[in-house]
Amino acid sequence: MKLLLAILLAASSVVSVTPSEDFLLTKAAVDFHKTLPAEIVRVRHVRFGQVFSPENKKQDVLCGEFMSADKTGNQWISFATIKSRYQGSEGGKYEQWIGGQAEVVCKVGNVTTSDNKDLSSTLQQRLDHFSKSK
Repeated sequence: MKLLLAILLAASSVVSVTPSEDFLLTKAAVDFHKTLPAEIVRVRHVRFGQVFSPENKKQDVLCGEFMSADKTGNQWISFATIKSRYQGSEGGKYEQWIGGQAEVVCKVGNVTTSDNKDLSSTLQQRLDHFSKSK
């Protein structure tokens, strides 16, 4: 819990974010840390938006790309962190998709954004915090 609080406090100085953006940024950072600990090198093109679910309801989504030294070489891989109706393993309703599934949502799935705010630096700072806390 202290680590999560430190991430949130550190990130507040990067870019002003809404509660919905903050939720997905935090879930993305935690999920990356759990599944690829210390491997995320960089993130880019991180954007918040909304996509329609199969039930035709709006769902918040965080789209972007990441590079991992160990897993992807020097290739950028798409990711999508989606607020969902299903309970995630971290106690929040979200799903994190990587690769082809994320591309379908983020590049083909008509994600609508209210602004063109790049959240890459905010997510990067949260990821970097995990590296420093080891």
